[in-house]
Amino acid sequence: MKKKLIMIFLIILVYLPNSVFSFGFSKTSITIEAGFDGRVKPAFMNPVKLNVRSQQYPLDGEIEIKIGDESYFIQVFLEGNTEKEFIFSLPFNRNDREIEMIFRKDDHEEKERYELEMLHQEALLIGVLSETNSIPGYLGNTGNIRLGYGTAVAVNIADKTYLKGYDLRAFDFIVIDGYDTRKLTEGLMEGIRLWIKEGNTLFARDIAAVENIFDGAAGERSKKNAFSFGNGNIVILEKDIENIGEYFDYYFPYSRLRQGSNINNIVEKSQKNFTLGGLWQRDGYGKVYSYVGLIVIYLLLLMVVNHYKKGKGFLLMMLFSIAGFLIATNFLEFGTKSFAILEIKERGYLTDTATFIRFENNRENTQLKVQGDYMRNHTQDISKLYLNEGRILFQEEGEKFIYRRRLEDIGSSGIKLEIDAEDVVRGTIENPLSGTLEQAVLLIGDTLIPIGDMKGKESIQLHYSLDHNLSNTSDFNYLSILFAKGEFNSLQRMIFEYYYYHQDESLYNLKLIGFSSEQEVLEQNNSKMKNDKYVMHVLEIALDKEKETVYPMGSIRPQTVYEGYVDETFKREFTLEEEEALLIYYNIPRGGRVKAIDLNMKVEMGNPVIEVLNQETQRWEDIGYLSRNAIDSYISKEPLSIRILGESRIFLPQIRVLVEGESTDE
Repeated sequence: MKKKLIMIFLIILVYLPNSVFSFGFSKTSITIEAGFDGRVKPAFMNPVKLNVRSQQYPLDGEIEIKIGDESYFIQVFLEGNTEKEFIFSLPFNRNDREIEMIFRKDDHEEKERYELEMLHQEALLIGVLSETNSIPGYLGNTGNIRLGYGTAVAVNIADKTYLKGYDLRAFDFIVIDGYDTRKLTEGLMEGIRLWIKEGNTLFARDIAAVENIFDGAAGERSKKNAFSFGNGNIVILEKDIENIGEYFDYYFPYSRLRQGSNINNIVEKSQKNFTLGGLWQRDGYGKVYSYVGLIVIYLLLLMVVNHYKKGKGFLLMMLFSIAGFLIATNFLEFGTKSFAILEIKERGYLTDTATFIRFENNRENTQLKVQGDYMRNHTQDISKLYLNEGRILFQEEGEKFIYRRRLEDIGSSGIKLEIDAEDVVRGTIENPLSGTLEQAVLLIGDTLIPIGDMKGKESIQLHYSLDHNLSNTSDFNYLSILFAKGEFNSLQRMIFEYYYYHQDESLYNLKLIGFSSEQEVLEQNNSKMKNDKYVMHVLEIALDKEKETVYPMGSIRPQTVYEGYVDETFKREFTLEEEEALLIYYNIPRGGRVKAIDLNMKVEMGNPVIEVLNQETQRWEDIGYLSRNAIDSYISKEPLSIRILGESRIFLPQIRVLVEGESTDE
């Protein structure tokens, strides 16, 4: 019997008070504000802002910020009666309920606790740009528990100029309500622009509010009620709007796709890359090279001494030789070539980089500076991570493992392709790097196109009929075909497999992937060193939306909701027990009218019931109706929804979407 799954929830939508807490220590006072007006969103990065003020005398101390099992440190140097602000972004687990603040100076230590309030998983986080903290009536909303949200919290972000890329990713939607966006700082304005382009939706009460988003160059398209901006949308709300709930359902939040790969899971799983040491390209002969070099120098000095042994310089040269050798072997840093760095660089409208650093530490109290937005030390030893300096102090010798995350605006890849109704892809593929992109492959939905090595800035013309060579494959076969056709070596396979299972959270499966050998300068004990690193580049590809646009089979990433156990080694396939159900959502592009949706699926075992939700009648129908009825009946109010019930093993259904020319401004 069909059952209505939509449950109506009254949104508890309030502006939260400014939850800032001050702690008075004997030698300093500290003000802290964590999360978004006092509430923390798990699975995302959250801002933490500290204001430290000294008293009459200069302050030289250390602050430890303890969240769960993780500790972060800040070194503080202040003149008397001065203050300094520290702002950084940190991940929080759902079980984190407090931040412990510990101030240390010499042997003196004081502790205070700051309690946290966690947002529920089903809560929408709404960023509002408003002149006041009054609640607009139209933000009263009905939730859609089937889509995963039943409550919402609004945060006025107009004065939160410190919000950056990772922080903004926590917001499900942003609403401009009668706010003059010319007042925004350029930093926050640019952050909102990029947030939209990544795939999110901004709502506004009038067109004037969004003109600044385009630097006044929106043109005729900005006069429409809704249009694409990058991968996201800008929507002008109706003037007499009473309830925004229908808009929230229709423009399904991109952040919900990201929750499947939350930052905490990614950080924890990053440790797996460090266990595969045999595959890392590393130079383990750093010490050998150093000692051989010293021996050569020593022998040369002996030759000089032997040449001048009858002169007065004999004794001085001998002493210099011995002293130089002893100093070098006991105090100089060796093994710098034992650094191994792997990197995954995803370049869309923002460039999100995950870095894995592994090195051999040969002395106690070694300091390493690593610049990034967030770092995690996976080494099981005594160490300190200083947030304000990007510095890690390792107090013990041994092998060290560091994970770093960094978000930058260096521009998109600039690659744009056209795919016609016959599934022929055309366009220019350019390597945006100055160096060679090795073993490049194109992923266009369920089609893999091997490219091979591309020289720096090299361009190739593409004209290719999609052959769907990855269609209806298990995870194992998907990777096997990709590795074989791409001719990946062992290291390349390791990096891509990690990315595939643990990091890929892109909106579309449209990418140019390749590898490069590069260098990065790290600072160890105040000495800067160039170190080799191996990088996997994931370059996002845009589609030409001016004409009729085809999103090819497998290019739109499905979002799954399943309450049973899912082995982390499966992404493309599910095994269901007799009374289990799997819900799948497809975030349909909203920039133009959808003309057709084609479905491709394969049942490997069993005889499951496969249904599609008719959004006009709110009833589940046999999947065959999707191709027979008007397509608007299945996408007019929310994402395309498919349900699979019964004992079976099935590959996730993939879709192909045909959209008429979209209204865009990029």
